[in-house]
Amino acid sequence: MEELSVLALDCEGRSRLVAVEPSGGRVRWIRSLGSQESPEVRVLDGATLAFDGTALRAYDEDGAQIGVWNGDEVCGDAMCPAVVVRGRLIVAYRPGGGREERRRHADRNRGADAGPAGSAGAGRDRGRLESVEVSSGRSQWTRDVPGYAAVAEAGGRVYALRPRLDERLLPAGVDVLDPADGTATTVPAPFAMDPALSGARPWLAAAGGLLYAAVPEAAPRPTGSARLVALRGGFAGPGPAELGGVAEADWPDACGLLKAPDLADAHLDGEYTTKPGRAGFGDVRLPRPVTCTYEIEGADLIEQPGPADPDERDRDLPGDTVPSASPGSPVPSASGSPGTGGPVPSERGRPGDSGSAKPRTSASPRRTASPDGRETGWGKRGLTVTVKWVAPSAPTASALLQTLQATQSQTRRRTDIGGDEAYEIGPTAGTIALRVDRYIVMVDATQPPGAATRLARAIAGRLPHTR
Repeated sequence: MEELSVLALDCEGRSRLVAVEPSGGRVRWIRSLGSQESPEVRVLDGATLAFDGTALRAYDEDGAQIGVWNGDEVCGDAMCPAVVVRGRLIVAYRPGGGREERRRHADRNRGADAGPAGSAGAGRDRGRLESVEVSSGRSQWTRDVPGYAAVAEAGGRVYALRPRLDERLLPAGVDVLDPADGTATTVPAPFAMDPALSGARPWLAAAGGLLYAAVPEAAPRPTGSARLVALRGGFAGPGPAELGGVAEADWPDACGLLKAPDLADAHLDGEYTTKPGRAGFGDVRLPRPVTCTYEIEGADLIEQPGPADPDERDRDLPGDTVPSASPGSPVPSASGSPGTGGPVPSERGRPGDSGSAKPRTSASPRRTASPDGRETGWGKRGLTVTVKWVAPSAPTASALLQTLQATQSQTRRRTDIGGDEAYEIGPTAGTIALRVDRYIVMVDATQPPGAATRLARAIAGRLPHTR
């Protein structure tokens, strides 16, 4: 039987919390909050959380305030994820969520009300995890963490859902934390997430030796739906658990997947500079770049009109178009910035004459003139290749790619590229997610028309295949 029920009252002036005993309806305590807005409320084992748009406040079972985190963005658009484990309240929140510095205190005066709180924005891609002793309100530890979407407790451990292992990679992840000190082990989840999707809220729960996760999907319009996934066990393989058992050496170099003739065939011939980006999470730092951005001194962005490019016409071939919920939902980025492991030297090159191809009319650039009448150099075009994941097996990679397309507002299956699977992502051409065996690669090249298709074909023929 529940020992305490906490109700939110929308009162004139400030909203209030009323805690009652379900067995007889006796009022245990009443507390005023800092806003007129109706708060989000969550009752845990021995603790109550309330977020009213000005601050997140925590109370013990007798109504004593044991913590407050100020800011209108401290929890974002929903209640902050939190669990109670062995007398510890563990809360995931956004740091710097108010004009005032974050303020924590223990208030053992039973009748004290909450005061007003500050407000301001906080970064959506970062977070903080804090452990508070429920009996005293003392902060035990804090950790900088990703922006966790949900947390759960089972077997004396805390499980936290992170929308991405790394901003450049495809899978979501689960952090397994020790509540005593916050140390964590990170493992990949077999699905992709788009934290910007509205509709269903992500959640985690543990029961019967399984960990259950619900994550939002784009379809059906307009509110989307949720996918329920049951997780169990660990990973077997030569590599670390953070990579699902895949060895670091199995990851290809993103800057080695395209050669000079491939760029020339896509009408991107000219001098180019590559900017590699690396990925790391947990104790893993991948040895090779997972993303490679090319800046090509080969063509002006202004094009002469002309007949449609054949590879652009290929988009009208029969295929599977998947419309879904959020037309503006962003595609997980394939244009990762350089890695966090320090500056990476750029590499320069020029396609050889053997791979050069004359631009077709639709892609024919025109030079610009300087004020003195002399022709200037060609303009720049860019493209990005990202190794989004290397799975333990082809079926695992295929299932992961299916969850990616389920998070997108518009996808279209491409059967003319090669490899095992390919999807064109977004309302316009230029972004292609490709699977070859257990490798998932994303190509982002919006200009010239058809460039992404040609580059994806080249990569499909270059990735290793076990068949």
